[in-house]
Formats: sequence, structure tokens, C-alpha cells
Amino acid sequence: MYYLLTFLSSASAVSQSTLTKLSSQKGKVSLIGFNLFKSLAACLLFLCLSLGSLSLHAPTALYALVYGVALLMSTLFGFLALSKGSMAITSLICSYSIIIPCAFGIVWLHETVEWYQYLGFAFLALSMFLLRKKDAELRFEKGWGICVTVTFICNGLCSVTQKLHQVAYPGEYCREFSLVAAFFMTAVLLLVSLIKREKASKESIKFALPAGALMGLANFLSLVLSSKIDATVLFPMITIFTIILNWLVSKLFFKDKFSLAQIFGIILGAVSVILIK
Repeated sequence: MYYLLTFLSSASAVSQSTLTKLSSQKGKVSLIGFNLFKSLAACLLFLCLSLGSLSLHAPTALYALVYGVALLMSTLFGFLALSKGSMAITSLICSYSIIIPCAFGIVWLHETVEWYQYLGFAFLALSMFLLRKKDAELRFEKGWGICVTVTFICNGLCSVTQKLHQVAYPGEYCREFSLVAAFFMTAVLLLVSLIKREKASKESIKFALPAGALMGLANFLSLVLSSKIDATVLFPMITIFTIILNWLVSKLFFKDKFSLAQIFGIILGAVSVILIK
């Protein structure tokens, strides 16, 4: 069951990235407007899941606010990164942010690590280096590197916050955590959109709503699973599924062509995740 839920979490994350990329290809899309409806969809999803069973818990709210800030930054910069470059390379590099929660699990939570897992971390770092090399076949706009780096860091911080919360309250307050984070994101984006008077087009909303629901589902599942599985196992599992699905989507929908170095980087990334697991 855990493997099935992990796969579902990865599939949801890849699907929301695909919808975001497709939306950016439809022309100029409002950064704030699109992500406002995306976070609103996630908020409504958690509200439906939480009806009749919400509990007020101040520590969970604090964890959720920290998570909400990191997720907001990840969502905004992830949108920009996807609009500026290849979905396959962007999503793969961002998914490698598992290095951050895995390192946290080792250093802070004292999770046991074997020698081959350290080798896996080294391979993962090398894979990231190979994947970030720009190729003539793939389009990367100015600023892509900065956007993907911020997304990478914020993704890792999201996972660390989830793990910290579930270590403190294993199996508890998952819906409250997710709802507070989504509500915070929606409120901030709504305020900014009112100030800047940015609106999302009807076309982009069609992509934003399902993307937001999928984002919420992916985050909720990873939160629930983080209380059941060690960080050094869970996040590599999510990543290996993400690597496979990203490759399939990039070939089927976006016809991405990779250089030899990038192909080797993808293979090396898959091997590294197997070693870490």
C-alpha cells in the first residue's frame, strides 16, 4: 500500500507540473493569478477532506505556516522555471531536492545510513550537474538557473517541515496542517493579486484548478507517508517514480530531446535513488 501511495504522490506531482507547463505554452500567463487559483483548488480539496474533523492545534499551525512560505516560494519559482526551460530537466532537478530531507534525516534524526547510500548521494549530485548542462536541442531562457535553484531549495525545506511535524505528531493533524498551509498561500496570493490587479485568464484557470488539486494531493500523501517511512527511504522512492514519469511525459507531450550527457545524468539519477533506498 505504501508503494502505491508513493507512486500516486509522484504521479500527482508530475501531472501538476505537466499542466503548469502546458498552461505556460498557451501564451502570457499571470504568475500570481494562475497560482492563486492553483492554491485555491488545493485549499478547497483540504477543506472537503477536513469537514467535521478539524482540530485547533497551535503547534501544527506554526509548522504549516513555515511550510506554506516554503511551498509558496516553490510554487512561484517552479512556475517560472517551467515556463523558461525544459519540463523534464526542470522537474528532475527539482525532484532531486530529496538530498535536503535525506541529509536532515541523517544529521538531525540520526537515521542509519550505509556506505552505498553515501555513494548514492554522490551519484545524485553528479546527475544534477549533468542535467543542468544546457543543450542546443532544449530551450532555456535567462533566469532559469536561479528559478530552478530556488525551487530546489524550497522543495527540500517543504519535505523537512513535513518530516519534523510528523516526528512530533506521528499520524496526527495531517489535514489541519495541509489546510492551514493552503489557506495561507491562497490569502497571500489573493492579497498580491488585488494590489497588482493581476487576473488569470479563463484558459489558464482550466489548467490551474486541476493542477492545484493534484499539487494538494501530492503534498498531503507525502505528509501522511512521512510518519510511516524513514526520510532516507520515502523521498528517494518518490524521486525514482518521478524520474520515470517525467521521462515518459517529456517524450510523449513535449518531444524533448536530450544530449548524451543528460541521458547519462538521468540514468545515474535513477541508480543513485536505488542506492539511497
